[in-house]
Amino acid sequence: MSRVEEPIQKFRVPSVAVFPFLILTFGISWGIISIYILLPDWASATFGQISGSHPFFFLATWAPAISAFALLLNFC
Repeated sequence: MSRVEEPIQKFRVPSVAVFPFLILTFGISWGIISIYILLPDWASATFGQISGSHPFFFLATWAPAISAFALLLNFC
């Protein structure tokens, strides 16, 4: 007698999540960078010079991944 396996349930993120993903990604990355554009002296004095090893640089470059994980936790 052969055993019939149940189909694997796939979790799908709704297409409605694209707009919040874009807004969240844009907000994180450009929100950080706008501080350094609009208030460069204050931002440098408060947070330090932005460079490739600065934590804000990593936050801005990983903004799409952070947004994706946040939305996945919200929708799934």
